[in-house]
Parts: sequence; C-alpha cells; structure tokens
Amino acid sequence: MRRFRISNCEFRIGGSRLAGGSPSEFEIRNSKFEIFPVSTYRLQFNRDFRFADACRILDYLHELGITDLYASPILKARPGSTHGYDVTDPTQVNPEIGTPEEFDELSRALQSKGMGFILDIVPNHMAASLDNPWWFDVLEKGQDSVYASFFDVNWESKKVLLPILARPYGEALDNHELVLRVENGRIVLQYYEQKLPVAAGAENLSMDAVDQVLSRQHYRLAFWRKASEAINYRRFCDITDLISLRIERENVFDATHACVLKLVAGGKVTGLRIDHIDGLLDPKGYLDRLPAVYVVVEKVLAGTERVPCDWRTHGT
Repeated sequence: MRRFRISNCEFRIGGSRLAGGSPSEFEIRNSKFEIFPVSTYRLQFNRDFRFADACRILDYLHELGITDLYASPILKARPGSTHGYDVTDPTQVNPEIGTPEEFDELSRALQSKGMGFILDIVPNHMAASLDNPWWFDVLEKGQDSVYASFFDVNWESKKVLLPILARPYGEALDNHELVLRVENGRIVLQYYEQKLPVAAGAENLSMDAVDQVLSRQHYRLAFWRKASEAINYRRFCDITDLISLRIERENVFDATHACVLKLVAGGKVTGLRIDHIDGLLDPKGYLDRLPAVYVVVEKVLAGTERVPCDWRTHGT
C-alpha cells in the first residue's frame, strides 16, 4: 500500500459540505494528492544487474510489502561503472544496464503493482573522462567549446590542469610515456591507457615533438601530487576525475536534466533522490526548479544543523 496525503480538499455529499469522511463514499473536489513511499528497496544497477533483472524480482519485492524501488543513477556512466555516479552522458539511459524499451517494461511492471520508482540523480558533477563527450570537447577546444561554461573551471591560466601523471612532467617526457598517435584520421595523445585530444593546428608538427605539441593544448599535464595545490577546476571532494558542474546556469540544468525530467513527466520516475546537494551553489534554487514529485536530498547535517525549512524537499 502506498501512502497518500490529501491537501486543499473538500468532501461533498448531495448539496452538503462535510469536514471529513471516506474518499470512497464522498465526492472529492479541489483536491491535491501527494504520494509518499511507505517502504523502499535499494537497487544498484550495473552491467551485472540490469533492468531485466529488476523485473524478475518485482513479484518477490511486492509480496514483501515494498512500495517503491529506490534506484542508483541510471544515466550513461563510464564503461564498467559499478555505481553510476560517474555520469558521462546525462542525455541517455546507460546502455550497460538496459535499453529504453527494457526500462519501459520495468516501468509498466511497477505501475501494474502500484509501485513507484525513486531515482538517484547527480547534479553536482560528471566524470572528467574522455568517455564524457562534453569534457572531451572542452579539452580539445578550451574556452571556445560550447561546453566550457558547463564546468566549474578557473580559466585564468587559459588551460585546464590535468594532474594525471604518475611522475613529474619532465620525467614522463624523458621516459617516452607520452606518445602521439593517429587514430581514425586524427592525432591523439596516449598516456598508458588514457587518451587525450589534440587541438586543431597540431597536424603539421612532428610526431616526435611531443613537448611542442603539448604546449599548444588547452590543458596542461602535471604530476598527480600537484592536484591539491594547483588544480583549477572544482571537484567532488578531492576526486580528480569527477568535475563539478555549473548547475545553477539554466542551460546546464536543462541539458543535464532533460532525460530525467522526461521520465518524470511520463510517470516512469515518481520520486528523486538528490546526490551531494551541499556541492551546489544554490541548493534552494535548484530544488525549486524540480517538478512537484517526492524529493529527498543527501545532506550532511552537523551538530544541531537542520535542513533549511524553505527547501522543497521531503527530507534527507
């Protein structure tokens, strides 16, 4: 059974207005219904547990009295991600955990049992990975990228600091760990398993002139120990490969939430859990932009701190 709250409600029988009564006995007018989960079950989606696997256990969960599934992030993440918080493309469902058709099948199965689907979403950050096409574009084009304003980067130096090297830059260069290659007709920089874009204009440079090529890029490679003192983009905590978004910007909110909001509008997602809301510049403004569904937030409360009363959330 799912729990309902009824507000702004009038009950009428014949021409009389009543203060109460059973909704099954009286006509309800001017009513607003809110649906709350009574009991949730957390599902961690990854390539080893997909939408189809969730469908197979729904009968069991329903018999246990579970009213809502509480799902880990389902948007496209880094290949092999076990958790989904390292989103690379927020415009589509992660193909590793199922197709849109398989998600629709799960939604129909939930609706047939009167169950809801609460989705964990990650507005604060994305993966700083070349699997992320927006980030790839920024590294290739710098401030000229249409996505440059999406990420919280300090562009004072005109370059993004990438502290990905296992040793100081000069040593990595001398050890020939940085290699220029041609892939699919374009030059890329290979550093072990990592590949970085090379900006247009480097095609005529010698493949042996690695240092010269890198000096013309919109990023600067550095020893990983330099991250704490020199990194110029905001991260999730101190995790270098999770870069923070400027979600307070309307175009960034719209681009990163289009897929999720479409699922909400279609009734396939009935609630939202907001990851790391403390990382946002304007948490209240962000919550005000969300649709009127059940919303909870991940909020770290210290001592006597309480969730601000003007936040549109049902709790933490």
